Amino acid sequence: MRAFPTFGGAGSVIQHQLERCSKRGAGLPFCVGSERRKMLVGRKIDHFASKRSSNFQKLTKINLARLHPLLTGFLKRLRKPKGKGTIPTGARAEVFTERMEEGIVFIVLPAIDLLDGKVVRLTQGCYDAVTVYSDAPGQVAERFECDGATWLHVVDLNGAKEGEPRNWEALIAIRKKVRCALQFGGGVRSLPVLERLLSLGIQRVVLGTNAIRTPLLAHEAVKHFGADRIAVAIDVREGRVAVCGWTETEALTPIEVGLRLREAGVQWFIYTDILRDGMLVAPNMDAVAQFAETVKAKVIASGGVSQVEHIRQLKTLQPLGVVGCIIGRALYEGRLSLKDVLAAPCDEG
Repeated sequence: MRAFPTFGGAGSVIQHQLERCSKRGAGLPFCVGSERRKMLVGRKIDHFASKRSSNFQKLTKINLARLHPLLTGFLKRLRKPKGKGTIPTGARAEVFTERMEEGIVFIVLPAIDLLDGKVVRLTQGCYDAVTVYSDAPGQVAERFECDGATWLHVVDLNGAKEGEPRNWEALIAIRKKVRCALQFGGGVRSLPVLERLLSLGIQRVVLGTNAIRTPLLAHEAVKHFGADRIAVAIDVREGRVAVCGWTETEALTPIEVGLRLREAGVQWFIYTDILRDGMLVAPNMDAVAQFAETVKAKVIASGGVSQVEHIRQLKTLQPLGVVGCIIGRALYEGRLSLKDVLAAPCDEG
């Protein structure tokens, strides 16, 4: 009986019983002396290493299984806001979406409409009735964020009319200036354009014409990018849905379009009454309420919001699914203060 020191621990030994090697077929080639001892030790070490590798894999699986709930909880804590101005840009949409679902926040989105690189407002969607407010979109966005905006609604009016976004430089300037979440629409009629926008840091993209005419586009967008990253604009003129930058009208009603898109997986809608847009009159409360209640989706109202009382009235529709509103001309002309507007939803219930 001979013993050789092992490599596994201090003072331990591996017992080797020397085999008879009178025949070359005994498992080891015929050898004598130190060469035979090396061969025996090598075989034992290979077996030991293989066993340790197998045990390590089992332990790794067990440890990962135990760590999974811990890691999940840690990641959830990372998503929670720690205070004002501390949420990373990419996480803002998710955080505020969760809050909306819980019924805590009614989001007010200042509107930034872009035409030829400038911030403008149209009257009743007419491209011949344009009011220019600024040629520095980034600064306008920055001012809204300083006043407390957590979301901005950006529309490319050139893109809406021409079928493809045109104000890329203005959009990028806005994205660089602010950390708040951006909702963008206007000319988004294909998945590649949608993907490019999301890669720029847009939290939610608003589809329009093609999604209404071909709901499959909306279905594919939701499937690839997630329901909270996609919305569809329901622009209404005299009870019918308008498309192509409000220049054409479909024969379908808003509810018919909404139900069809809801079946395609769309969960977010921007409902705009065109005849009230830019007119500083009250929103069409009945139409918004009927659409939200019937379609059973998250609806952001637009068009005619010009008083704090309008926001309070819209907030009473929150149980039906109205989760926010868009304000434009009233902010630009000083009829409303964004700080007062943001405080208004908290006054009631």
